[in-house]
Amino acid sequence: MIKRLLSRSALRAFSLLVCLLLSAVGAAEAEDAAPPAHTKVRVGYSVSGSMLYRDADGRYRGYDTIYLYEIARYTGWDYEFIPYTNWSQAIADVAAGRIDLLPTVLKTPEREKEMLFSLYPMASTHIGIIARPGDARYVYGDFASTDGARVGVREQTADTKEFYQWAAKNGLSFHIARYDDRGDLLAALRAGDIDLAATSYAGEAQKFPAIAEFSPQAMYFVIAPQRPQLAAQLDQAMGNILLYNSSFVSTLERIAQPDRNRYRVLVSDKEKDFIAALPPQRVALLVDNAPYSYLRDGKMEGITVRVLERIAALTGMKFIYVPVKDVEEAFKLLADGEIDLIGSLCVNYSRAQDYGLRMTTPYEQDSLALLVRSGHEPDRLAATAGNGLHLRAQMPDKDYVMTATSADALSLLEQGSVDAIACDMMTATYYASLLHRSDYELRTLPSIPAYVALALSKDADPQIGFLLDRTIQYLVTTEMDEIEQKELNAAPISFTNLFDRLSGAQANALVFLLVLAICLLAYFLWMLWHRNRLERRVAVIEREHDSMTASLAWEKKIGHAQQDFFAYMDDNIMDPVRTSLKHLLAMGAAEPESPLYEDYLRCGQVQDFLIEVRLLNQLTQGDIALADWQDIPLADTLKRQGSILSMAAARKNIRFTMDFSGIGEEHVLVEKRLFLMTLTRIMSYLIKYSPAGGSLLFSGSLSHMGDDPQRCVLWLFFHAPKLIVTPELQQAAGAMRENAQKNPRTIYECMAQAKCQSIDERAMLIRFAILELLIPKIGGEWELSCTKAKGTEVTVDLVLDLAGGA
Repeated sequence: MIKRLLSRSALRAFSLLVCLLLSAVGAAEAEDAAPPAHTKVRVGYSVSGSMLYRDADGRYRGYDTIYLYEIARYTGWDYEFIPYTNWSQAIADVAAGRIDLLPTVLKTPEREKEMLFSLYPMASTHIGIIARPGDARYVYGDFASTDGARVGVREQTADTKEFYQWAAKNGLSFHIARYDDRGDLLAALRAGDIDLAATSYAGEAQKFPAIAEFSPQAMYFVIAPQRPQLAAQLDQAMGNILLYNSSFVSTLERIAQPDRNRYRVLVSDKEKDFIAALPPQRVALLVDNAPYSYLRDGKMEGITVRVLERIAALTGMKFIYVPVKDVEEAFKLLADGEIDLIGSLCVNYSRAQDYGLRMTTPYEQDSLALLVRSGHEPDRLAATAGNGLHLRAQMPDKDYVMTATSADALSLLEQGSVDAIACDMMTATYYASLLHRSDYELRTLPSIPAYVALALSKDADPQIGFLLDRTIQYLVTTEMDEIEQKELNAAPISFTNLFDRLSGAQANALVFLLVLAICLLAYFLWMLWHRNRLERRVAVIEREHDSMTASLAWEKKIGHAQQDFFAYMDDNIMDPVRTSLKHLLAMGAAEPESPLYEDYLRCGQVQDFLIEVRLLNQLTQGDIALADWQDIPLADTLKRQGSILSMAAARKNIRFTMDFSGIGEEHVLVEKRLFLMTLTRIMSYLIKYSPAGGSLLFSGSLSHMGDDPQRCVLWLFFHAPKLIVTPELQQAAGAMRENAQKNPRTIYECMAQAKCQSIDERAMLIRFAILELLIPKIGGEWELSCTKAKGTEVTVDLVLDLAGGA
């Protein structure tokens, strides 16, 4: 009998291997020949499951469905879904060939003899003992409280077998209730027929709090042993997905399993006692390491501080911040026992071993990036020691300058001492927002990871590290994007960048004074000519002069009153709003759980509104002057501007697409500052008001004017399908635009008459007014349209001159 089983297994394995080889060859030929033939595949699923289910309209949804249709892109399969009320029966049917494929199956030696498993896992899970939400009898980690409880399990499943082994290992006994399907099992738990349920902690089960978690393991697709050719196609398709869409699984988990982390940070009674006895942990934070940590008004701020605050709120741990100037000082303090943790450290395990460190789960997980001086190759690089170790291994031919902090590396870049600096993506994004974008380029190095984590001594209590790891992992998958976005916007300008910007402001001031002098001279000459003309026509001009004098006096009076109003607004509205925001932040109102969180958001809205009103006032007063027109590479400038804003879109989960195939290598003359300001404002408005999960298209094309080869028309198109502008707001915007073309100051009258229902609509109308005044300054026109079918579309036409006779 054993020999027959072995011979059957060997024959099955040999057949699978042959099919894999043949399918690989066939697939390679098919790439140049024809698309894959459509094959009907019968897929089984549990009617009570949440990873493959039917919605109210009868459409198939869930994690498994999305994965199957991604596979179909490579295989051409068509699916027939077969429902099951008994999971054991589904396992038996796929083994017997009555269905072709079954997802989310745990691998066991017995099952491997009866069916074909996919070469790669399709998801991961672990076994959880779950209770009803609000059942105070059971606490996470308190296994003893579960002894003797009524526990429901599914019959003849791998997770039930793992549960029995876990119970025996921990010396626990239970009253077992068996169910055919997980839907019946969870329904019994909700109804109180059982006290606990032991099942794979995935899908619908994640809506219940876990009391114990164990046996992490992979889940697979299984194929009927009679269909080895399907197994070969499946393995090849999953291999292609892993090779060419490596983030597919993680993205799928976030989309299809929204309850994945609902009850993830739970602290047992034993851990609570440990934390209560634990003294406040002393954390070393760099004083000049924005956006991670920096001093503001004598207080530590930054991403790391927010992470530690969330850890404290979720676990009850307490932290004390110890400012340090660089990492070497932090290493010394940790070795001397004067601190317990280092707040932000590049993950480098060789260095961690050298210094006797225990790294936590990284709370920033991205790739390394280079900030490069425009027109230079990064032959000489500045980086901190942690990032430099990774770079030397990947790019050994470069010349490196090691610095104590990333801020020191930035100073070398601004001084021209190096061609580029290397840092993590978050720091690079922050620095790129400070520097003059025309002078620097941001380049990513996706093959070199740049992780930032907490570090503690290897001799520290392991339970501290476990608590930190568990909590950080929860934050990474739920809150880190929001924390990083808020702190990136709130991070300060360092002294070196502030000096750089002041230098640019001084240069702009000189240009402004020169333009002003020319305007005054022209005005003086005009006055001379006008005076001579007045002397020849005294009678007529006296009346006009009186009228003009009165008009000018009135305009001056209005101008002074308007200036006084905005000064009053700054002193009596803006300053109190800022003060209120500071107080709210100090009271922890920035946290969504705070009872003051809504007040904090409203204060932020008011502050943004006032800033936009001030800019509108500058435009209506003509306080924003044109600078010299510059020669720019059009396509590269648009792509670089779009790339910067695409990161903001990604943090809001907005799919950002750019298309500049209609623009070649042309260089054009533009007023660069206002041109970039216009692009940034249009895209930032669309990103701000587009709902999360939407999309944004940014495209452009360039056409030459037939009668003048040196002139061209740049057409820019912005499309936000999910953003709907209300008809009332569209009507108000149209009236405002029509009147603004005659007299910019009528904008305020139009706004007063607009029937806007909220501060957001008021703010959006002001932003439309800003675009109406800004775009004509650079020689352009724009149009706004919005329909329910297409969403919001913005079109900008600019007449430009080609540079250098191109």
